[in-house]
Amino acid sequence: MAKQGGLAATRAKQKAAKLLSRKDIHAARAAYQKVCELAPNDANAWLALGEVSGMMRDVQGAEKAYQQALSFNRDLPQAHLNLGRLAARRGQWPVAEEHQRALLDLQPNNLRTYLELGVTLEGQGKQDEAESIYRQALSMDDSRAELHVALGRVLREQGQFAEAKPLIQRALQISPDMALGHLEKAHLLRREKKYEAALEAYQQFGRLAPQERLSFLSNCGGVLAELERTEEALSCYDQLVKEFPQSADAHLARAMQLLVLGRFEEGLREYEWRRASAEWRNGDRGYSTLQPLWQGEPLQGEKMLVYVEQGFGDTLQFCRYLPKLAEMGATVHFHCQPELYGLLSSLAGVAQLETRDFNKVDPSGFDYYVPIMSLPYLLDTNADNIPADTPYLQADSERKSYWQQRLAQGSFKVGVVWAGSGGHLKDKRRSLNLSELAPLSELNNIAWYSLQKGAAEQQLADEDSVLEITNLSAQINDFSDTAAIIANLDLVISVDTSVAHLAGALGVPAWVMLFNGPDWRWQLKREDSPWYSTLRLFRQPPGEEWSTVVESIATALKETVNDA
Repeated sequence: MAKQGGLAATRAKQKAAKLLSRKDIHAARAAYQKVCELAPNDANAWLALGEVSGMMRDVQGAEKAYQQALSFNRDLPQAHLNLGRLAARRGQWPVAEEHQRALLDLQPNNLRTYLELGVTLEGQGKQDEAESIYRQALSMDDSRAELHVALGRVLREQGQFAEAKPLIQRALQISPDMALGHLEKAHLLRREKKYEAALEAYQQFGRLAPQERLSFLSNCGGVLAELERTEEALSCYDQLVKEFPQSADAHLARAMQLLVLGRFEEGLREYEWRRASAEWRNGDRGYSTLQPLWQGEPLQGEKMLVYVEQGFGDTLQFCRYLPKLAEMGATVHFHCQPELYGLLSSLAGVAQLETRDFNKVDPSGFDYYVPIMSLPYLLDTNADNIPADTPYLQADSERKSYWQQRLAQGSFKVGVVWAGSGGHLKDKRRSLNLSELAPLSELNNIAWYSLQKGAAEQQLADEDSVLEITNLSAQINDFSDTAAIIANLDLVISVDTSVAHLAGALGVPAWVMLFNGPDWRWQLKREDSPWYSTLRLFRQPPGEEWSTVVESIATALKETVNDA
């Protein structure tokens, strides 16, 4: 009887293979399903069923079949390969890693799997492990251009540009027409501020990979924006939206360019696409599920919850709109970052302030919900009606008095922030090293205070640090402390970070050091800000380093101190 069953399974398998060779996929799958019924412990039959299901784009059926195959034989390389790729496609990185490592145990010389595992590790933010995997693969075969590109990419992502550069050069020597090699070359040239050369490399990438239009147009638009060739950049993003009308990233890129040009009505409307982006879905912590979303309806007698969605600077800039909601008749509840809670208690128009925590929200407790950065759009902001009255935030009087007694008397007091927090996408571009502020040390009668937080604070201990600067960071626990210190300063000098917004919101003079192609809110070619009356902008020319900005600040500061 068992012999007859085995014979039937063999015949069914032969039939299935013949149908597959004829490309009769539907019939072949039915035949392999029959094989699996006749021989349910046959791992290879389940593997074949999975592959045919995959050909029919039945991902769920394919995955189930591969898992069945592995349940009978854990040593099937093809099953691990396919399950790893299916998981990676869905961003299920830990699952992908499990199968890729299992495959390497079975096939330790499979360079393709090293590449795929490296990408999976990068997807999980495990850059060090990805680097190790790529180096291990290159030690086995250094003639593979794709391995040089992969290692170059992960080194670039870690900021190791000098080490990445020869790897990309080597990749293009091995394979001159490798599209990804030209893409990485362009990224490195862009980092070196060789924008024209970077643009040429991106265009070569576009010629070699015409199917990669989204990456091509996005990157070309980005370089043109950094060159401050704004209309050309906008044209790139217009084309991007035309070709990818459902891409949130495409609309957001176009929004940024419209906004930097001061075209607020169009730009703010496009900026609403952020709520369809992966970043929004991954970071909203449940708030975006709240309904109904306010769309500009009358607010008299309505109860509204406004919630923060991005960084500290964004909250400090756009909390100015909350009093307007109260003026429209709303009872405004505001969920903010814990670090801003004490400071924002001074904000007018807020009936109840709480730290951001979705578990505190009663979904039926409000008439409307709105993310804070939708308020400029919903309140019809344009270049002429920005609510720019400052100050709209106040330092705590007791803390302000405390610091007044502890800061130098008789000197011109300047607070400094030279680097971002590290989490910003453009942090490496917006940040300086403290040593680059050396020209400021030549000025007399100035008491310098560091407001810097984060890793860059360690630069104060460097022997190369030439500014005689008092480090206050250990005494800064939240933004209320920072605000109290700033309120006692004559001037704040900061890169584009939250302290610049805080100084502006407090109505304290601040000079902002901007990298070329800056964030949209600073616009272009202007020294003032329509958002903050006390801010002065110092801009880095395209392709240049920070020295030009620092020299301009040194000159302006000398004049200011002499006039004080």
